[in-house]
Amino acid sequence: MTLRTLLLLGCLFVTSAHAVDLGAVASAKPLFKAAMDDPDNVATGVLSGSIAQRTRAQFPGTGAIRMEARVLRRFKQGGCARFALRMIPDALPEGAPRDMTLGMNWCLDGSIPQEGKEAAR
Repeated sequence: MTLRTLLLLGCLFVTSAHAVDLGAVASAKPLFKAAMDDPDNVATGVLSGSIAQRTRAQFPGTGAIRMEARVLRRFKQGGCARFALRMIPDALPEGAPRDMTLGMNWCLDGSIPQEGKEAAR
């Protein structure tokens, strides 16, 4: 396989992932809801407001905090899933951690799923 073919395949792979971009969000909840509705199970946004200020204090940079919510597994309980929430701060100094990923069980109504409670303990 030539280098040109590999580059073309790489471009196709990168452009085939379509995440819903919500822009500014005050919390992860809108991302979770959008990821549940998205055919690729992914939604992105930029954290804003008071939660952004508190989260930014955990990172050494001063830039925006981009977030990506991804459905890892849907539970039998309707509207409930296991999510990976990735936070990616911009403008970090050299050598600083580049992102943080959390695993969360969440339902569209804001409750905690019955399934998976044992694993969270």
